[in-house]
Amino acid sequence: YLIVVIDHDRGWLIWAHEGYGKDVLNLFFDELT
Repeated sequence: YLIVVIDHDRGWLIWAHEGYGKDVLNLFFDELT
């Protein structure tokens, strides 16, 4: 699995990480702070 965060307006890949679930998605939100 791969979680991908994309800015669809600009067509940019913002963040990607191997794995799935809320624990992996929380890694993205942790990087925002």
